[in-house]
Amino acid sequence: MNYFSCTESDIGPAIDFVWSGLNIAGAVIAASDETIQDREQTIAIGAMWGLLSGTSGFVGMSRSEACRGAKAQLADRQARGQAGPEGVGLRATGQSWSRVRVWRGSGNFTTERFRVEKSDWRVTWVAMDPGYGAQMYVSIEDGSGQQVTRGAVQGGAGNGQVYVTSGPGDYYLEITAVNLSWEVAVDER
Repeated sequence: MNYFSCTESDIGPAIDFVWSGLNIAGAVIAASDETIQDREQTIAIGAMWGLLSGTSGFVGMSRSEACRGAKAQLADRQARGQAGPEGVGLRATGQSWSRVRVWRGSGNFTTERFRVEKSDWRVTWVAMDPGYGAQMYVSIEDGSGQQVTRGAVQGGAGNGQVYVTSGPGDYYLEITAVNLSWEVAVDER
């Protein structure tokens, strides 16, 4: 499996907790106010909605946590070459590719300088967990800060690779990412 979709956000469960608190507060207020008509019914309904919403919040939190854990495990497997499409992604596959470096994150990032020893090398990427308007751009820069090539332009989730022909030397990557998580790797052979 190269990618799957699940909800990582805790916003929904947080809303459930707020709704639960409001309903329980309403039930407590109703219990202390003798002027409320159908007071017992108001207390029971408030307590029921509070319990139901609180339970929903706990279930939602545990599922979003499980989602984050599962995606982290998938990312680790992909980085170790145990998952991914044939010859693409973060696996150092094919004719004796060897991993130079791999980075994981979200948002913008400038890598440290890395050294490529061989003339045949590539940059691979996986974009995950896309939000609205998700996109990623990777620029490959040489040691003096000159752009060697535009490595990746990715809209939403997906993966790919670009082969670099500039030869051995010192390089770094400028990663620009909006509303997604990413992994980027450099391999040589």
